[in-house]
Amino acid sequence: MNLCIMNFIFIFLASLFSPKAFCDIYYGVLHGNKVIHFKSPYPGIIKLSDIEEGEIKQNITLFKVLNHEYNSKNLLIEKKLQAERKKKHRLQTDYKESKYAYESGYISKDELLDIEDKINDSNMTIINLNVEQDNIANMLKLAKPFVYSPFIIRNIFVNNEQYVNSGDDIIDIELLDKFFIDVKIDPVSLHGNIKEKKIEYRSLVNGLSGFASVIRVTRTTESGQDDKSSGLRVVTLNITGDHKKLSELLDTAFEIEIK
Repeated sequence: MNLCIMNFIFIFLASLFSPKAFCDIYYGVLHGNKVIHFKSPYPGIIKLSDIEEGEIKQNITLFKVLNHEYNSKNLLIEKKLQAERKKKHRLQTDYKESKYAYESGYISKDELLDIEDKINDSNMTIINLNVEQDNIANMLKLAKPFVYSPFIIRNIFVNNEQYVNSGDDIIDIELLDKFFIDVKIDPVSLHGNIKEKKIEYRSLVNGLSGFASVIRVTRTTESGQDDKSSGLRVVTLNITGDHKKLSELLDTAFEIEIK
């Protein structure tokens, strides 16, 4: 009888000091990599792709801002570049002939230098036109953003075929190429280096589980400002697992176990 009692006490004490008893449990919400906010780079008419808030998409052009002025400017600059390159080519040919004439004593050095100055002016014109063309190309690219990575559409601020001004809000997306959970932790209550601990997650929706790793540790914030008076820290965890299953659990609660 005494042996049975001793076995029961042993099992009870073992349960108290099992590894699970030394785990720290936290809770957080699953979110994606980062939020990207798109604004209109210039005035125009919005052409939205077939998208809705809350949808998960990949490899699509989000929208286009139609403005014929910028397309016309781009075409005009290309015509100017073609003309200036032809002009430079003629000047370079003239320079070769003039250099021979100068060396033969038929023209003065000033005449030769005058052609050199014209070539330099032509080079500067070409450089300036290239810069202007690149600027317009970048504007046109901003007005037609293509997103390769998987993402979720968070907010759409405009309607299809609506007129927008430069700087108007168009859409918010959150990239889903990686998944994270933020948890608040009091460093005093956690012994050891958190980056060296085993961290597991479990979905409170369907029980999906897996492992996580620490990405960064930051101070808690209050209205966007560091709360230096608080001892709490925000630990950002990288959640690994099946991308499709994790995508379905976006914005839901998870249990985080730190051993």
